Amino acid sequence: MLFRISNFLPVNLLLSFSITYFFPLHAVALAPVSAKVVKLKSAQLTNLSNLMEKRDLSKEELEQLALFVQENPNDAKGHSVLARAYELSGLEDLALEQLVSAWNTDKKDLSAFISAQLMALKTNNKAIYQALNSSALNYFEQDYHSLNMLAAISEKTGESEDARQFLKAALKAAPNDADTRLLYLSSLLANHEYAEVLKQTRTVENGDKNPQIANMIDTLRGISLLRLNYPHQAIVFLEKAFKSSPANLNVCKAYFEALVSTGKYKAAVFPGMMMLALQPPFGDALAKTKIKLVPVFKNTAIGSEQLLRYVDDVGRQLNDAGRFAYFNFALADLMDELGNFSQAELLFSKGLNLDSSFGRGYMRLARVMEKLGRDPELVNSLYKSALEADSKDAEIVASYRRSISRNLARKTDLAGRTKTFIRSRR
Repeated sequence: MLFRISNFLPVNLLLSFSITYFFPLHAVALAPVSAKVVKLKSAQLTNLSNLMEKRDLSKEELEQLALFVQENPNDAKGHSVLARAYELSGLEDLALEQLVSAWNTDKKDLSAFISAQLMALKTNNKAIYQALNSSALNYFEQDYHSLNMLAAISEKTGESEDARQFLKAALKAAPNDADTRLLYLSSLLANHEYAEVLKQTRTVENGDKNPQIANMIDTLRGISLLRLNYPHQAIVFLEKAFKSSPANLNVCKAYFEALVSTGKYKAAVFPGMMMLALQPPFGDALAKTKIKLVPVFKNTAIGSEQLLRYVDDVGRQLNDAGRFAYFNFALADLMDELGNFSQAELLFSKGLNLDSSFGRGYMRLARVMEKLGRDPELVNSLYKSALEADSKDAEIVASYRRSISRNLARKTDLAGRTKTFIRSRR
């Protein structure tokens, strides 16, 4: 059960904090607090703030805090601490009011505004949210750094239209700031306004040869051209962007797509492998990426030597042994599905050299080696290693038991032994 301040404070005191939005607390008549309450000093706010994160505040502590805010309506920190007390008690609407008061008291404090803005979103109070944003656009109209930060937060919270409003204001404040314009262009790209992106990239080009800005422009142009169905033109820019930042997932995706759509499968192999390596190890993104890679490998018949060179290049770009091992297993799975068993064997082995704790890696390697007709004893030892690495995986346990049964049957099966010998000599 949530702890409630209302269990301790009188109703008239709670109502006294239901302020009219965007008006300072001192504009509202506040009910008096018991004269017995020991007054809280400003220096004690921090201690009280830390204390409430560990336990519920007592009645006396809450009254002290309420009295402090009542007597110090222009103390922004007091409003913030009281807001946190309300939030921890589940009284988020009252917390929002206090956070708004905190920002109204000290509008230079960007973090105070952000706290109020996020609470308005949390409580789904669109009226206060929009009023806060309007107020911020007015107050920070000359501060493009703050406007850019507010845009980034709005984008992160899914409020893309508000992000663009902040970025437009930032551009107005600093029309010659390349970083601000690039942020705005990225916002346009996220909103699928590709023609407008191409139009405005020209305004960023100047004498500045900053390689990061140049790379960003190439990326924006390339992706926009691709989405407007001009893949041949897109490749020119995306190739440069990929060379500059091969570990950028969005660049990899766009460059790979442009190459495949123009039939350049061989050139698409490495960006496709990078795209696979950069996928998160959860969700269905990995499986979808494998499907996209199937026609590329089917149309290139890339040799094992070249494949391993590409794999090593991916490893250098990742510079992360764990992710690199995961990539090797993922690519090995794909090679297995395509029937490229020798390459799958190499990749599974490479992955296990990087991460010997992955039980399914041993199991998948064992299965591939069975298809290649490798020594049954070696195959069986791999199943055993899989079991030792993860004895709770039902599939591994079942595979190990089947390998034991097959191994016993194989020793008494002359035809099977002969077949295994012939396959191993291929």
